[in-house]
Amino acid sequence: MNLAVVEADDQNYETARSLMATAAADLAEVLGPEHPHTLRCEANRAIIDLRVHGHAYQEQVNIAIDAFADRVGRAHPAVQALRRGRLLRRVIEPHPF
Repeated sequence: MNLAVVEADDQNYETARSLMATAAADLAEVLGPEHPHTLRCEANRAIIDLRVHGHAYQEQVNIAIDAFADRVGRAHPAVQALRRGRLLRRVIEPHPF
């Protein structure tokens, strides 16, 4: 997911979308399709589509963000960032073990 965000920031949208699709599929398989990481990835992919194809994809973006918001709460800062069109990275924290 993070590499896809970097590619999108560099306007390499096809590469970004491909990487994001792979990440979303992998996350759905491991964590499930309703897990917040999976839904965040899907919202990122929708925003990339919006950047490439324009407002025809706005409804897809709204659906993806709403699904994420249903899991983490509509007031969550990540939801607000997505609504502003920002792509979200996945913070990977080391385990204390």
